[in-house]
Amino acid sequence: MKNVFITYGLNRQWASYRWRAEWPSMYMRDTNLIKIEDAVQYINDFPIDYDNYIFVKVTEDNLIKRIREAGKKIWVDYCDPGWWFNPQDARKQLDYADGMVCSCQPLADDLERWSGHVAHCIPDRVYLPHYKIRKEHYPHRHVRLIWYGAYQNRISIFASAANLMRAKANGYDFDLTIFDDRPDMPWQWGDMKIPIYYALWELEKENEVIAAHDIALLPPYPGPWGKVKSNNKTLTAWACGLPTTDGQDYEDLCDLIAQAAIRRERADFGYAELLKYYDVVESSREWEEILCAS
Repeated sequence: MKNVFITYGLNRQWASYRWRAEWPSMYMRDTNLIKIEDAVQYINDFPIDYDNYIFVKVTEDNLIKRIREAGKKIWVDYCDPGWWFNPQDARKQLDYADGMVCSCQPLADDLERWSGHVAHCIPDRVYLPHYKIRKEHYPHRHVRLIWYGAYQNRISIFASAANLMRAKANGYDFDLTIFDDRPDMPWQWGDMKIPIYYALWELEKENEVIAAHDIALLPPYPGPWGKVKSNNKTLTAWACGLPTTDGQDYEDLCDLIAQAAIRRERADFGYAELLKYYDVVESSREWEEILCAS
């Protein structure tokens, strides 16, 4: 079979492109990547010799029609619940899709309940060669926490703010780095008295910057959206050799800050889980199995 992922931009800086298209495609036979802008601009020359067309967060009616008329199969891949906010377009996707795939099981379950159609789950998984540096954990007094993500998702940090302030007030020595796309915008919650540093997120520096810290602070995004989000931030931390905390358990947070042995144990466990379950090679295999079975 010949397959193609169709996405916006082919931009590796975008998480959806890396995790959902580029990385899985690397281990799939006869699989290419095409950006939808080119497909639409040159629609009459758009190749229709692929067997499976996988749309990642994009659609285009004329392109779909051309693929359909050629008798090819169309798949849609979701990493966000777009049907919550644009049900009309989502219903149109269901009309033409031969299959649907989601980035985590809760998202797939939600889509199945809403649509009445089967939704497969191929979880986000890691391209391990991207992460060349792993944190080595040794005892030291001052500990560095890091939060990373998109600027608009900083709201999740509030869930851990009270415990961070409590730990600081009780003598635990740490600071926090916010690693995102808006380091020019300070974040503050009350009189935190916690040193906060900012770094501009860049893919080329992601591994180096995260691995220079001790703990990944990853509170869940609040509300129903948080329940259907992928765990790719946790996987990133594990790949960089960091343990993770959501900051909700005060005693556990303090133990992580105070004891390098606990940090090392958690980080080693996470990396072992990564190697066992979250190598993107497995995602490529699952894609090929689903496509072959359809």
